[in-house]
Amino acid sequence: MLRNRKFKRETTHNGTLRTLVTFKRMKVSDDFYESNAETGESFSAWGEVHDVTFQDLESLKGRFSKNALALESIKSKAIKAYATVKIRDPLEDFQPKNSDKVVIHDERFSGKEWDVIDVQPDLYNRMYLVIFLVGS
Repeated sequence: MLRNRKFKRETTHNGTLRTLVTFKRMKVSDDFYESNAETGESFSAWGEVHDVTFQDLESLKGRFSKNALALESIKSKAIKAYATVKIRDPLEDFQPKNSDKVVIHDERFSGKEWDVIDVQPDLYNRMYLVIFLVGS
């Protein structure tokens, strides 16, 4: 006889937040070339890093239909990697912006600085933020 089995969603908790993630706030410098420079303001948090799912990419395409520049960066062939980071919501201490750079302190992601594409609250648990990253 078959039993009624219910689907149990994987939850995020302290044991799954294992990777250190550092956010670097960037600003445009005043030199002739207007290059980006760090402000020194950074924020570190423990997070859960995983690949972007197809559903995430579809939601990003829908959200960026208003913003042509971000849509072009998604379609660009220079983009080679996507990642999703889930961190605890820092509330008023720090709010990630699209201009931030992210460093993931893990051997698999060493030497890469990621750009923030989108920041969303987690729909299942309001204690977390979901951040979509793109790297070259």
